[in-house]
Amino acid sequence: MAQFEVVSVNTNEGGVRKLPRSGPVVLDAFGLQGDKQANRRDHGGPDQAVCLYALEDYQALQTKGVTDGVLEPGSVGETLTTRGIDWREVHVGQRFEGAGVILEISTFRYPCQKLKPLGDQLPEALFPERRFGAYGRVLKRGTVQAGQAFAAISEPAGGSMSLRRVSELLLDETLSESVAARQAAIDQLLLQRGLAYRTRELAAKIQRKMHR
Repeated sequence: MAQFEVVSVNTNEGGVRKLPRSGPVVLDAFGLQGDKQANRRDHGGPDQAVCLYALEDYQALQTKGVTDGVLEPGSVGETLTTRGIDWREVHVGQRFEGAGVILEISTFRYPCQKLKPLGDQLPEALFPERRFGAYGRVLKRGTVQAGQAFAAISEPAGGSMSLRRVSELLLDETLSESVAARQAAIDQLLLQRGLAYRTRELAAKIQRKMHR
């Protein structure tokens, strides 16, 4: 059963880099108390109430030397820095519970150009290994803090897709699949329970283009 530990809880008043908070922080359907998003069109909202990024992904980026300085929790804008899970292999709709808080994974986190100040190779360096992180909904509110453990309370549903697969279908035009197979996969993606609204919009846009 998949599980993870919260290493850091991070917030800010707007912008990419978030700062670690001490003690328990209230988390509800719209995110962490005290956190704001400068761009509410692409970030935040119930489908993306939490942004999760793994400490292991930070360590991989530093090993590859893709940053100008030391990355630390909150650097890429995640609200929860985690340890012990590979978000690429988590499936859309999978749910996790920790101290009464229930999260549902809704999509991968698309890395934008606002990460560029962290290193000249960002965000491009995230793409080859899909070290994007994840977004999730808050199905049951509560508080979160560093050291809090979460465990999966649902297994991947039949036919559900991993975040790695979703990101490949939507971002990678070099997949070694036939056009028909890719169309069928995107059609299946649109049937996924728990998929974030904006990700569904993008999938539908690609679907229309491919079916012309």
